[in-house]
Amino acid sequence: GSGRWHKVTVTYALNDRWGVGGMHETSLGLGPRVEYNFDHKNKIQLWGALLHSRETGSNTSVIGVNFSF
Repeated sequence: GSGRWHKVTVTYALNDRWGVGGMHETSLGLGPRVEYNFDHKNKIQLWGALLHSRETGSNTSVIGVNFSF
């Protein structure tokens, strides 16, 4: 792809492990996001979002893993 791109996430921590919020990403859309933190020491996070694009009318599921060190 070319051109401008952005990804915005907003998360509320329910406890040490779980978080909920929302996400918006260029071309994919806007929707809810859930994340699970395996370990704060190693900072490994699994997250998923279900995004809806108004432009195309399609839904997209996104799953990711974040590693911090």
